Amino acid sequence: MQFETLKKDYFANLHTANNIKNVVVDQLYKLVERNDIPLGVPLESRIKTWESILDKIDRKSLDIKKITELYDLVGARLILLFRKDIVFIDKIIKESFKIIDSENVFDRLDDSQFGYQSHHYIIKLPDDWLSVPTMSDLGNVCVELQVRTLSQHIWAAASHKLQYKIESNVPKPLRRSIYRVSALLETVDIEFDNILIQREKYINQAKIGSGALETLDVDTLAKTLDEMLPAANKKYNENYSKLLGDLIALNINTVTDLRLLLDKNKDYMIKIDKEQAFQRQDEGDYSGTTKERIENGVFFAHVGLVRAALRNEFGKDAVDSILKASMDNK
Repeated sequence: MQFETLKKDYFANLHTANNIKNVVVDQLYKLVERNDIPLGVPLESRIKTWESILDKIDRKSLDIKKITELYDLVGARLILLFRKDIVFIDKIIKESFKIIDSENVFDRLDDSQFGYQSHHYIIKLPDDWLSVPTMSDLGNVCVELQVRTLSQHIWAAASHKLQYKIESNVPKPLRRSIYRVSALLETVDIEFDNILIQREKYINQAKIGSGALETLDVDTLAKTLDEMLPAANKKYNENYSKLLGDLIALNINTVTDLRLLLDKNKDYMIKIDKEQAFQRQDEGDYSGTTKERIENGVFFAHVGLVRAALRNEFGKDAVDSILKASMDNK
């Protein structure tokens, strides 16, 4: 193997590798936002360094002629907050990218290996994407994509640092503690799934406006806004908790109070939203939003529409003063 030739090929392909990394990361962010999948931490990505490639060639006795033969030249990692989303994201990835290979690492672990769990994919950009001129040269580079939960990631990072991936690596006096940590992290994922199931049941059973569940909380607030405000305005991961505090500070304490506020100010919310979207489009200003939303004629998220309704109902100065006092007291 001619290492100097391979090294030149590596640096010649760095620009392409960086481009495909940016494309994949951008598309993954759009996919998780569009499908409202919460991440445990921001998406991670990297391009393998030349030193790391040399180490891999040595460890695995690889015989490669071109740098693009490496499946993990480019890597990305989605760390999800909830285990239940793994099945959904698996479906989305397989629908959105060309899958070269995929594996659930847990399936190949035996009983002497601890809680390292991760779904691995080797992906390429779909053929129809490559017809776009700016992507036409990105078809030869693979990306290794890992998907795991935050709990699984904590274990993976710790076990990598400690080098405790298998039982024989662990000093005997530490094995009981390691087993407890592994079981505890797996229990975290299971209990979060149970909480989500209970939460969904609560939301589905909530009879908004019936009087039975009149007090506003984060979940009944979100459900009421979904029912009463345009779906196009909703944004990924809106801060309902902060809005709930604002509403309570203004004595909007029940679902009925909120519905009355939204009904009374519906026309105003739609009007100010369209005005803001048209103004942003004329100015070409997409700060705090996206070009796609502005072109679709929407600017405010659900939370923003409610705050606009509050200011129209109670007056801007009065609302801003109350909200400032609320923040000062926290």
